Amino acid sequence: MRRTLTVDAAHSLVRALIHSRLDYCNGILANAPLSLVAPLESVMRSAARVVLRIPSRGSVTQLMRERLHWLPVQQRVKFKLCTYVGFQVCQWSGTSLSEQNVHRSLISS
Repeated sequence: MRRTLTVDAAHSLVRALIHSRLDYCNGILANAPLSLVAPLESVMRSAARVVLRIPSRGSVTQLMRERLHWLPVQQRVKFKLCTYVGFQVCQWSGTSLSEQNVHRSLISS
């Protein structure tokens, strides 16, 4: 099946099937032990190999970041949680991040 998919189509499938499940449980994975995160990292590396058509013995960690723009699981979880919290703070305060940055730059000048 992989041979019939383009890189973009395979990337979309991985995002829909794997990343969405990973993002669903970010709260649980925050500060999770390595024993829980390691299998998820393995799944991410395998998915990257499928998307990029890399042999099973090939190194994929650097390519995940450079070509696919994927973060390792622990960094991804922290990024998603920070994004969510930042969004909620902006919603609560009634301003956008860009408005807050303009306000901060005016105050610090």
